[in-house]
Amino acid sequence: MPERRHTRESGEKQNRIVPAIESQADLRQRKTSAYPRFYTAGRLPGNQENPVKTYSGNDELNEKYPAHPFALRTLDGNTTLTGQINYPETPTGAYPLVVLAPGSGMHDRHYLIGDSGTQADFVFSCLAQDLLSAGLAVLRFDCRGVKSHLRDKTLDNPEYVFNRELAYRQMFIDAAVRQTVTPQSQYEDLYTLYQYAIELPHIDRHNLILLGHSEGAINIGRLVAHYPVAAKALMLVSPVFSSMKHVLEWQLIHRTITWLKAIPHTGDRLTLADLKNGFGHSPLAFLQPISSLLPYKGYWDEADFDSMTARLQASFDTQRDMVLSHDDQESWPAEAPFTQSSYAWWKQWYQNDQPEIEHLAQCQSRVVCYFGMMDTQVNAAAEAAWFEGVKHRFTHIDVTLLPDVGHTLGLHGLLGPMTESCADLLVRTANDIVTGRSV
Repeated sequence: MPERRHTRESGEKQNRIVPAIESQADLRQRKTSAYPRFYTAGRLPGNQENPVKTYSGNDELNEKYPAHPFALRTLDGNTTLTGQINYPETPTGAYPLVVLAPGSGMHDRHYLIGDSGTQADFVFSCLAQDLLSAGLAVLRFDCRGVKSHLRDKTLDNPEYVFNRELAYRQMFIDAAVRQTVTPQSQYEDLYTLYQYAIELPHIDRHNLILLGHSEGAINIGRLVAHYPVAAKALMLVSPVFSSMKHVLEWQLIHRTITWLKAIPHTGDRLTLADLKNGFGHSPLAFLQPISSLLPYKGYWDEADFDSMTARLQASFDTQRDMVLSHDDQESWPAEAPFTQSSYAWWKQWYQNDQPEIEHLAQCQSRVVCYFGMMDTQVNAAAEAAWFEGVKHRFTHIDVTLLPDVGHTLGLHGLLGPMTESCADLLVRTANDIVTGRSV
């Protein structure tokens, strides 16, 4: 994709797209006059040899930065939302606040979505530390029906060693409450948190940022579309501009074939040698083993891709019909040993074809979006291309495309930890927003 940079000229705001650059190691920091500050080319700051830094434990975080727990009744009356606000110091004045909203799944306030085995796997705890060190207060919360995480010390007891995940679901997940999770409940819960935060004496209600990851970004968009929210800015990591249905169709039908075709090859055939040479450089390596993609006749050609697409489309149609046959209030997944949500939540992925960006059409806040170009969950390049066609209607939205990082802005295509350079970018941007250094 050719490099495109859009900046403000003559006082006119234009959207910024920072294209994929050659590699993380080739990035260099540049300051621009556009809002907010973007890293447009060159090296992002941070240790490139060890791209994830060391963080304090969750208990140490609360010892260093005063923690104020809360418990709030939800708007639908089905449960209580728990969480905490940490302040940069013992609160005396009013502090800018960042509210962190997690993506899909059964997450607590620490947001354990990393796979490194280190403290950095708790993505929101670590991002909170960085934001707090920059002088911002941070609100984190437990998703409804969730009490803890898979690395809770309780699960180290010998009786749980071989059934850790099952024990986690039985001890820390309230199935009855999880069954009340719907598309509406998710943005309503965010509104409950927002209303609570802006009334706190030590929070500057005029200096508030909503930061969402993945589906958390979707829920923030829906929040501002349904309720009067006066946020200074929205910061959306790996959001969706197109529809939820479009994203699921890409994941289940088109993703594998798109990335197979993108592996370098000559002519109209992708040979076994091509696959072996290119697989390790493809996002496919994060999703499935190469053994599942071997072309047993020696190559893949267009006829094979067409046949694969037809099979995947048929499978998707079958799954869709089965999912939509369930009542909205049923627990999903059906006949599983745990409940993640109601079927209303799962059904939206098969039937909601409204572009999610439309929820931001009347938003009065700045919107800053980040996509990792190695994302396995969202087709970042396609989302950016789609945005190009509608950006004239969304002049309040800025987009940054980050090379060589995935869905959580880490080295993995889906999981964390977030790289130090990407975390630094988010914190610097948030700090510039609340301090007014970028206008």
